[in-house]
Amino acid sequence: MRSNHPLIGLAISSAVLIACGDDPNPADNDTSADTTPADTTPADTTPADTTPADTTPADTTPADTTPADTTPADTTPADTSPADTTPADTAPADTSPADSSDVSAGDYLARCGSFFAARILEMQIARDPDFPSDCDAPLVDPIGRLRPDGDALCAAGETPNACRQRHYDTPPALDDMAQACWDVSEPDGCLRGSWLPRCADGGDACVEDEVVCQDGTRPLVYREAATAGPSDAWLFHMGGEGGPCAGLTCWLNYKRAQLTGDVPFSFAMSTLHPDGPESAAQGGRGNMSGDPALPYARFNRVRFERCTDGASAAIEEAPVFNGVPAELAEQFPDFPLATVPVWHRGLATWKAAFRHMTTLEGRDRDGDGVPEIPSLADARLIVLSAASDASNWLTFSADAFAEELRAIAGPDVEVRIMIDGLFGPSLDNEARYHPEAPADFDMLANPYSDTGLCLLPDNDDGVDNEACSAAGYGPGSRLRESYEIRNVQLDASCEAFHGVGAPECYDRNHTLFHHVAVPWLVLADQEDNTVSDGPPAYADDPSYFWHVPATYRERVVDQAWDLVDSWATAAREEGAGEAGDMILILPKKRREGEPWGRATHVRFHDDTEMARQMTLCDAGGAKVASLSFNQMLGGWFGDDLPQTFAIEDARRPLPDGSFWVTGNACRAPE
Repeated sequence: MRSNHPLIGLAISSAVLIACGDDPNPADNDTSADTTPADTTPADTTPADTTPADTTPADTTPADTTPADTTPADTTPADTSPADTTPADTAPADTSPADSSDVSAGDYLARCGSFFAARILEMQIARDPDFPSDCDAPLVDPIGRLRPDGDALCAAGETPNACRQRHYDTPPALDDMAQACWDVSEPDGCLRGSWLPRCADGGDACVEDEVVCQDGTRPLVYREAATAGPSDAWLFHMGGEGGPCAGLTCWLNYKRAQLTGDVPFSFAMSTLHPDGPESAAQGGRGNMSGDPALPYARFNRVRFERCTDGASAAIEEAPVFNGVPAELAEQFPDFPLATVPVWHRGLATWKAAFRHMTTLEGRDRDGDGVPEIPSLADARLIVLSAASDASNWLTFSADAFAEELRAIAGPDVEVRIMIDGLFGPSLDNEARYHPEAPADFDMLANPYSDTGLCLLPDNDDGVDNEACSAAGYGPGSRLRESYEIRNVQLDASCEAFHGVGAPECYDRNHTLFHHVAVPWLVLADQEDNTVSDGPPAYADDPSYFWHVPATYRERVVDQAWDLVDSWATAAREEGAGEAGDMILILPKKRREGEPWGRATHVRFHDDTEMARQMTLCDAGGAKVASLSFNQMLGGWFGDDLPQTFAIEDARRPLPDGSFWVTGNACRAPE
């Protein structure tokens, strides 16, 4: 949004608000999608959001390295899986009993060059217990399927390592994979797959493979031209289906689908996971929808099949549980150690996707030699979108990606980012609640690096674990080690300001608030029921937990108001932000008295969630107008949002007494 003031038109007419975002048929209540007739179901009778807690990113909780993350109880698909993990869009796994069994105790995996190969070897051993535990041994059975009743993933006679290399060098033809929404009619709203090139520059001439999924397979994107007609606007999206791994969590995550049924974590590491390869197409949902009634139809849309992150550049040797233990290496010098390469190639994957969309291969949706999609080189507006943990990596890489895109589309192309979920409490804001807080505390003007003050609220657990500091972002911390293993790119201007490797630059919120130069939008629940499940990264004791929604929400809302009040002032470390370059949409789905699980984590992938509304009410409680989240995003795309924020907060009405509430009708704000 571009405006001269952070607030525009507080007394907004219904006509102006309804026009916002070109969504002519917004949801009339909280449970109907934008494209369907409204029903009369009350807004708060929908099932609780059950997005799994273990999708929380590394910079909000280190809990993803603990055994607790393996519980299978959190696999409800409704809020956990963007479109690509639903049955319609994902080829089912090979379901034969032999393929789904684990390796017997005592067997080791030798000479495996990738997680893909290691899992194929396990599946072969499950069929034939006498098969050698060696990824260089030729398979005796065909293993896995590209799709149900389709060709084998790996053929009898080839080794697991050779199978992985074959699929990387020459990825499967899309026609050999599950077709999902794709058919001879090439329907609108169906995003067709395309394998990315080997190299970050969009070609295949690099000496070493640069664009690689964590398990060694080739990255894949789904894309479609704007369904509303030719467009020079683009939308790239990465979901948060599990997050990247480091160390011991890698092999655990890769096997979750098999061990616990927790499919998103496993499939977010691969495009051809042996337990269920991806499909050739995906139906566009949420912000990838091609519905002409929604604002996304005006965009050429590209969705990453999640198999990496968006900021890493490393290869890690990760341990596998049934390999040779390192302590036995001296006794068995000729037997490989229990490690397998894991590719962390998020940076190269995003860059390759950008370059790919300037080529015939990337733009030809149906493979007939004629590109249906325009070239990214001719773009006017490019929006980069990420959900859950993926928003971490997009935040760190945002300005670097903007430079890459300007090199492709010219210096005048506008680049923005939008974030789904993950607007948790900030270290910089904690001094506000400290007994020694500066008078008139402001999070931007008084960051932790200046105050050194942090004390979390007593959570009544009987443990003295409320201490907090920047140590969670510093050398030796679990978060820092994870980022360093994956060689996560940090924001260059943050390191220029604070110094290379400064804790502030590992802090996603600090980086976003002070150092990201491109315009950004956040849509996040004030009581995010996933991020709130773990301790904040700045908690000195990882046993700390948020015990009630009120203390968590208070911090989220207070930091939001500081951004509203001080964004366009010199309080920001890199200088005043331009009015309209920061948009906050912070609903409160859970109503008081309901369990915390009623809150929401992410929405971008879900048609129904994106159709939900917030309502602006005048000082007397009369409805001014309601906007769906689809409309709000559409208004931001078109630079016609009448306000730069929508925050439900009973403590702070707008200057004219009006206020926002979550839902389609006016009621007392909470």
